[in-house]
Amino acid sequence: MFKSFFTNVRQFSIRIFDETKSDWRAQGIVALTIIAVVGTLVVYAFWPAATDPAKFAGAVFAGWMAGLLLSILGLITAVVSLSNPERDAFNSRARILLRGRSGSHIDFLIDDMNTLLEPYVVSATKKMTINDYDEATNRFHIIYHSMTELRAYLDDIPTKFEPKVGYEHAAQSPQNRPQAGLTFIRIDGLVKVGPTPFDTKFLEGPFPVVISPGQSCVIEHRFNCWVAANDPNRFSAMRFVQNVEMEVRNDLPERNLLVDPQAGGLPSGPVTIPPGEAKMIVNLKDLKPAKHVYDFRVTAA
Repeated sequence: MFKSFFTNVRQFSIRIFDETKSDWRAQGIVALTIIAVVGTLVVYAFWPAATDPAKFAGAVFAGWMAGLLLSILGLITAVVSLSNPERDAFNSRARILLRGRSGSHIDFLIDDMNTLLEPYVVSATKKMTINDYDEATNRFHIIYHSMTELRAYLDDIPTKFEPKVGYEHAAQSPQNRPQAGLTFIRIDGLVKVGPTPFDTKFLEGPFPVVISPGQSCVIEHRFNCWVAANDPNRFSAMRFVQNVEMEVRNDLPERNLLVDPQAGGLPSGPVTIPPGEAKMIVNLKDLKPAKHVYDFRVTAA
């Protein structure tokens, strides 16, 4: 019987601690109460004198029981009164931030806050594949693929933002060679822009996006173009980025590539990429919004 009882107490304790894991105060109160109740039951079961109020031990135990009951009532009151503003509705949290002020201007700010706080980038994964080289113009043909996952700072309300997608470092296509073109732009799997040719740059958007509570948004795009050897390959962070990676793949049949980092905590010295191989050139974390957080140049070896 006692084994079953203690098993139930253990399961109850685990459930209570899991529900209060974000508040150490509630956990402390619950832990002390459970210890007191279990200790009281052990004394009641294994010390017969404690159940006889005519004896000193029984009188003390009776007083203890009365105090324990009052403590449990106090526990209930304390748990109910513990404030957890981080679990309140967004409007309540926003008004706390604004020190409880009211007025039409406050209402406007709260209603517009899901637009003012744009999302941050959880991960940006980029891959540049070099599959052709024009020796006459010293230009590479690249296929560029990018996938970016964004998440809202406020994960319990819808967040609105309007991203743009673009590229501006392409070179003119050599004569009688494939022309540059955007293959697709997809947002959460839905195609927003299909195959579209461009000259040396493109910019598409803005695309109205709403990130649902607790969800993320994935923006993916792919294009091909020509880039001149030693031209910049830059990335500018428009918002906070937790992680960005860039892989460069060499699909040229018989020529090595030299990738020379220029800025942004990249590998020191040129990186050689033999034919048919790929190497991670960029792996940066916790980037604040800034221009040209990394830059590298590619040349033929």
